[in-house]
Amino acid sequence: MNHKFLKLSSGLALTLVAAAWLNTKNTSALYQSSLSAYVDNVKTQVDGDLLLDNPTVKREMNLNIGVSAKNKSGYKVVVNSKTDNTALNNSDPAKPDKIESITGNQSLNNFTANTWGYKLSTATSYSPIPSLSHPATVANSSEKEVTNQKTILNLGINLGDDLRPGDYINQLVVSVVANTYQKEAIMDKGEVFNKAITYLGKRSSSNFFGHGQEMIEHFRRSATAPTAGDKPIEIQDNVNSDYTIKAWYKEADKTVYYYAETEKIFLAPDSSNMFKNFTHVQDLDLAKFDTSNVVNMASMFDGTEKVQNLNLANFDTTRVANMRNMFSGMTELASLDLSNFNTKQVTDASNLFNNLQAATEIKLGNNFTLENATTLAGMFANTCKVASLDLSMLNTSNVRNFSNLFSLTNSGGTTSACPTGDALTTIYASTGFVVDTSAQAENLFNGRTSLRGGNGAHETDPATADKTWLRIDRPGAPGYFTTKP
Repeated sequence: MNHKFLKLSSGLALTLVAAAWLNTKNTSALYQSSLSAYVDNVKTQVDGDLLLDNPTVKREMNLNIGVSAKNKSGYKVVVNSKTDNTALNNSDPAKPDKIESITGNQSLNNFTANTWGYKLSTATSYSPIPSLSHPATVANSSEKEVTNQKTILNLGINLGDDLRPGDYINQLVVSVVANTYQKEAIMDKGEVFNKAITYLGKRSSSNFFGHGQEMIEHFRRSATAPTAGDKPIEIQDNVNSDYTIKAWYKEADKTVYYYAETEKIFLAPDSSNMFKNFTHVQDLDLAKFDTSNVVNMASMFDGTEKVQNLNLANFDTTRVANMRNMFSGMTELASLDLSNFNTKQVTDASNLFNNLQAATEIKLGNNFTLENATTLAGMFANTCKVASLDLSMLNTSNVRNFSNLFSLTNSGGTTSACPTGDALTTIYASTGFVVDTSAQAENLFNGRTSLRGGNGAHETDPATADKTWLRIDRPGAPGYFTTKP
């Protein structure tokens, strides 16, 4: 049989599929997705001349798929034949010969005559050619940004010596699809947010002092978008946010309002200093803030001394590593409920509750373990009205600095921070509160004249209590802690 005119052709069609959320009308500098791809060796052929000297021919051909994409959820590559017919068919209708797809996973050496299949270059076995109704995903990348990322496909074919001459043709469709994701409104980082909100106060017509922060008494979400007359500014992360977040100041009620088209607003990984030194703000509407991506909350509310109530029930702190000074200086806060906080990743909790002078309760939950914290310096310093602290959930095995942990004096150790007296009488702890012998622990209990251990132990001058007093009080081993009932 003369095979000289035998030609096999597997043409390829490339389809790019961008998600429906791609907004080409945005004028703001928001997150923009992009997707481009190519397939080389689009016309893949095997010449029948090879059969002149070989009773059977097994061939492997490569297809290189290159993708460049910017998309938060990555992309996938899908392959299928143009129709549900997966065979290479003779282009001459009078000749019904065809090269069928293999029917199961197998190596090229096990292909029966006149069959073909495909595989990833990294795979050991070939798979049947995917049909239109049963496409195959050959790559699925979760990377947010890639340039010329390659996926290599192998097409394998086994030609028998009984195959009649002709052109044997089919078409594979390679689709590169941008994975869909939920659009997000993402706030700019804390320091930038602070400066932006301060600017709103500064430009107030009644701002005679030029500071800006003193002009703001309320921070609230608006149910409606601002008008042009409100002169809003944008406070979103322009690199990653899909929506704008707008803020504006209304002098009549001394309020900064904010608005986003979507209900939930994600805070930036670095949300440190967000509301730092907003000394006149009285209430903060944070109910729709999502903090699941936040790593740094240092000084987040530091110095917001007029806030009396703070609802953080929606705060997810599972990724937070830095809580230094987070609530420091909230001198009028009545109480603080952190029972939902998870602090397993926190390494710095220094001055966390420093100067909560009016708070009568600091409530911590079972996940407030601080098991990776290295410093608790000044954590409960100058908390004047808290009668008892439950620290039984703490694991302090990694802490190397306890200095000023419960101190009621200034850094010089001479002036009382609670001129009306100290309410703390009891600290509940467990065996998880351990103190390394090399840990710093100066000025631990300065001024805590009302504090007693579980058996009544105390120092006449609490300033003389060293780190051995950071333990549960028991006979022969005095300490300032009490076993939780």
